[in-house]
Amino acid sequence: MKLNKSTISKVIVALMVIGAALVSPITPNLVLSGGNNTIAQSGTSENYFDVTCSAPVKSILILGSYVRLHDCTVQGSTSHSIRVGNQYGNPSAPLAHHVIIENNSVINGVLENGTFPNCGSGAWGSGIKAEKGSSFVTIRNNVVHDVCGEAIAVTMSPDAVIENNLVYKSWAVAIYSDASPRTTIQNNLVTCDAQYVGGRESFAIASGYEFYSGWTAGRDGLRILNNTVQGCRDGISLWSNESGAVNPALTNALVSGNTVTLGYRWSVIVSSGVSPSNVVIENNRLFRTAYSASSGVVIRNNTIFNLPAITPTGGMSVTISPTTIRPSVTPTVPSTLTPSPTPTRTKTATPIVP
Repeated sequence: MKLNKSTISKVIVALMVIGAALVSPITPNLVLSGGNNTIAQSGTSENYFDVTCSAPVKSILILGSYVRLHDCTVQGSTSHSIRVGNQYGNPSAPLAHHVIIENNSVINGVLENGTFPNCGSGAWGSGIKAEKGSSFVTIRNNVVHDVCGEAIAVTMSPDAVIENNLVYKSWAVAIYSDASPRTTIQNNLVTCDAQYVGGRESFAIASGYEFYSGWTAGRDGLRILNNTVQGCRDGISLWSNESGAVNPALTNALVSGNTVTLGYRWSVIVSSGVSPSNVVIENNRLFRTAYSASSGVVIRNNTIFNLPAITPTGGMSVTISPTTIRPSVTPTVPSTLTPSPTPTRTKTATPIVP
């Protein structure tokens, strides 16, 4: 088959157009600037509704589906800085599903509890939160710090993925999955100041099941994989359920490939009363042997550093410098967006801890 010059020219032009489309940046559908914002618009599975910021904002509530929020600085929020879903406070709110939150900076949040590090208790806002009324939320490549609450949390939000985030200086749990089935927490870096923060030691990564009236979805399918944790009270915690919770058993959970260096107490801890089924803790690098107060948990093939735990008064003193807790993070923004469905608590109860 022979091609004439006219046909070849047309092919070249067509290829140039396709190439330009592939490398052109995504044009945002909505640009935010300042204040408290609500995103009610939705995209489609092929064309996400794209949202970014031109200046720092105080808070963002996402109620739409197929939404991508990226490259925003969110600071000074009263409660949640970024929140997906609102059915906990408003049962008639729409279901927000397939939402991507990536490449954002969340700082100085949850001011209802104070200003970090002078945090108090009484409210449970989060830096980034996926709560009841959301599903398939992906939280990735974000930096969250100086938060007087949880840094990243999912509550009654199935099929969330929390990955490749940098979290430091959070008052409560850095990354918390609460009553949320099939949560994946992977490739995150979490560090805590090796001291009491606002009179409270910080937890790194935790799974719990608090009581929420009418919620029965359980917490099957938890995955905590390839995270790095340093200097927190406990590295990875699998907590028992709060009284009254329905279907709270921890089933089909895997904790693997994580590195937990230094801490006040446990590297990995499973509380009593978890009712585990097919729960495996394996192939982790830990400063102290993993411990389970619930029978039936498989603990195997972990490497132990045998380093002493941090003691708040006397003993080993550890100082984490800013250069340690601010590693280089280079978020990756795809030129074309084809997200997969893999992908935070307004509650006043206290987390159940061992």
